[in-house]
Amino acid sequence: MLGGGNLQAHHGDDMNDKLAYRQRALAHYKDHRCAWCGFARKEVLEVAHLDCDHENCGTDNLVVLCPTCHRMHDIDLLSTEEVRARRERLSSPESPEAVEVTPCGWCGFGIEPGMALSGAASEATPTIILCPSCRERAARGYISEAELAVRFDNRDRPADWKKLSKKAAEKAGRTRSRKSAARKAVRTRLANKARVAES
Repeated sequence: MLGGGNLQAHHGDDMNDKLAYRQRALAHYKDHRCAWCGFARKEVLEVAHLDCDHENCGTDNLVVLCPTCHRMHDIDLLSTEEVRARRERLSSPESPEAVEVTPCGWCGFGIEPGMALSGAASEATPTIILCPSCRERAARGYISEAELAVRFDNRDRPADWKKLSKKAAEKAGRTRSRKSAARKAVRTRLANKARVAES
């Protein structure tokens, strides 16, 4: 079963109903990773309603998505038909057993058996499992051995996802404020230049 705290519906359904449709979705679609992008950190996955109707909690209308893909679906950047088709390919309800998915030790992408590549964090530490993309990035030096070693050392430490999400939201708010202030400053400078040119 997916981690509790962040696996959430974002509207005010009754808590028992929320748990019931989550459990139905997770029992029906056994592959616990985002149906769109493959992100496999169970603690942050959400169950989304494909038709965005939170009263319709049948398994055909539910899909496991990461928070980013969930929001992209909700604002129609990902079409319902495409998400549904990808869900069916990735996690068939007819499958007798869940595919064993291991998250990449660096990016969190879900790695299927046979796809995983072992990347040594360093000579002195055990290996860390990387997806093919991160393995290539590490080989090119974009991810250093020291960074991999730190990630490996922290692999079993539980993350406070609620706190991390709050910090990310605060950072996004500050970024929006800075961008808004920068755009306003540019408009002011351009207006001042235009006035100087006219005089």
